[in-house]
Amino acid sequence: MKNFAFLLLLSIFSLSTISCTETKANDPAKTVNSEKVLTQTQKLVATAKLWGFLKYYHPQVAKGNNNWDDQLFGILEKVEKVKTSQELSAVFSNWIESLGEIEACNECFQVIQKEEFLKNFDLSWIDNGIFSKDLREKLSYIKKNRVQEYQHYISVAQSGNILVQNEPEYEDFRWEERQLRVLSLFRYWNQVEYFYPYKYQMDRDWDKTLEILLPKFLNAQDEREYHL
Repeated sequence: MKNFAFLLLLSIFSLSTISCTETKANDPAKTVNSEKVLTQTQKLVATAKLWGFLKYYHPQVAKGNNNWDDQLFGILEKVEKVKTSQELSAVFSNWIESLGEIEACNECFQVIQKEEFLKNFDLSWIDNGIFSKDLREKLSYIKKNRVQEYQHYISVAQSGNILVQNEPEYEDFRWEERQLRVLSLFRYWNQVEYFYPYKYQMDRDWDKTLEILLPKFLNAQDEREYHL
């Protein structure tokens, strides 16, 4: 586990930034033509979760067929422009369609429904009120027919530890680049979300941590503040 923690820490420093005007997570919901208007935090939290889910579950993405960092930069530009949950769902649905077909997997491994595994496994966000029915169905299909073997971004060492791999490094990284700052947060948050075995023992809900850290990463005023 020490090796895994060290790799996670390395991954966050291999990156960093994007920016969007931040709104408070607890801002009262607004509506436009009976559609819910999303805050910037809501949009980015949804993007972080979907980006990580596709990275580790979508068979085409898991093969490394896409530059997944560039995919994030492109989708962030579209997400910034949408206002309502329906618009966000449409952007996400089109994104999934562009990634290629997913063959039905009739022999996929079944998730072992034991309490010790379910403490960390939570994809309930797929069924939240933000996503359209069409998008929820697409995500459920990916979950049922997820990648089963080769994973471009993750491997397992002989010791049993998870190894993070094939993550592009940014040697010319500048903390001022907000797209890279968001990328660093999204990478690290999803690595912990899917692979850190003691996540359920944290003193704060990991979803809540994402909501709290987003404005900090977006609005850092100098390099020291960003690293802290």
